[in-house]
Amino acid sequence: MVLGYFKKLFGTEEKRDTLDSYQLGICQKKISKGALDTVEILQRDGWQAFIVGGAVRDLIVGKKPKDFDVVTNAKPSEIKKLFKRCRLIGRRFKLVHIYLSNEVIEVSTFRSNSSDHLKKQDEYGRILNDNIFGEQDEDATRRDLTVNALYYDPIKEEIYDYHSGFDDIRNKELKIIGDPSKRFAEDPVRMIRTIRFACKLDFKINRSVAEAIYSQAHLVQNVPKARLTEDIIKLLLSGNSKLGIRLLEKFQLNQHIFLSKVMDSRFENISLKNNDEDFNLAKLALKELDSRVKEEKSVSIGFVLAAFFWILVNRVNLRLKGKFRSESLALHAAVKETLRVCSSELWIQKKHLLSMREIWLMQNRFLKFNGKLPFRLLENERFTLALRFLSLRARNGEISSLIPEWWDLFSKASSRERVSSIEKMKMVYNKSGYAGKRNTKRKR
Repeated sequence: MVLGYFKKLFGTEEKRDTLDSYQLGICQKKISKGALDTVEILQRDGWQAFIVGGAVRDLIVGKKPKDFDVVTNAKPSEIKKLFKRCRLIGRRFKLVHIYLSNEVIEVSTFRSNSSDHLKKQDEYGRILNDNIFGEQDEDATRRDLTVNALYYDPIKEEIYDYHSGFDDIRNKELKIIGDPSKRFAEDPVRMIRTIRFACKLDFKINRSVAEAIYSQAHLVQNVPKARLTEDIIKLLLSGNSKLGIRLLEKFQLNQHIFLSKVMDSRFENISLKNNDEDFNLAKLALKELDSRVKEEKSVSIGFVLAAFFWILVNRVNLRLKGKFRSESLALHAAVKETLRVCSSELWIQKKHLLSMREIWLMQNRFLKFNGKLPFRLLENERFTLALRFLSLRARNGEISSLIPEWWDLFSKASSRERVSSIEKMKMVYNKSGYAGKRNTKRKR
């Protein structure tokens, strides 16, 4: 690009450190085939191309990256010409998704640090359009954290560091590139991202960055719900979600997002801070979530959200019980109302809402052992999730641990064993005084 040529000619290009990736234990073998092929194809056509951001950072700290992002000086339209299977996405900043080797490689173009982009901001300073392209040094300056502004060329086996990101990784410290207050105003989601990386990497947040989060926390109210919820979910999946929630409270971000916004406005001023005992179930769910993330097991966001909002279902259910003929109908109404409020205040994907609904409604069904009901319950695709939720409630003291233990054994038993198991459970359950009421009503 012409601007890059003049920068090199007159020595105005940003200084960078060049690190030998091989000495840091990083080589092509640690890069996914799709990402490596993408870089090779772009470079072969004469473009610059690098692995960038979180993947480079994770490789340096010894973690296995979940995905590999590529950055280039080729514009989206030029990238599209080189790859048969790809598509353009994004409004605020255009990206290209390339489909190679059963992977989706996200490719971005170097962003400009020109003041022209400032014209496309809202009244709070948030950037609304960011499709002005530039050079690599400008792109590095436009990134949020120094530890994310590292560029790896897998062909040359070199890492380029413009903002001492490698030193900050060694010191385990998170710093914002530029003025933190200004950068948070440009994109308030960066505050949540900073907390997420502090949790994920076990890094401390630089003092000036922490002060800026305190003062700018209110700006997250101006972020579209979809983006905000997406980053909150990523925070929950950091492997240290309990710390993440505590940091949201510490920096007073929880007053403007997620739990408190829903609860304070619609549910009698329930909050994490003031009624901590109400969220024991949520704490247990977060602990289980962190364990599953660290063990690389499958996780369900619907399951975690179901635990967070279970207290709301219960409170609405208590209020509605007298208005319906059966507990089942009251629960259905309570679930419906809770989901309506959650979906109006937060942007939760439909699949998560469906999981929450099924998990909640199945809790009552676990207490019924008549006829074919137990067998039908086993056929529900969310049976395992709902049973884990039932076990969580038992650990929280809401129900007897015998119930989830019995269902676990029942699900693993043979057909003959299941029939005799049901009869035994009926006897135990009838003695406890919970079962048999429905049949009595029918006889009358």
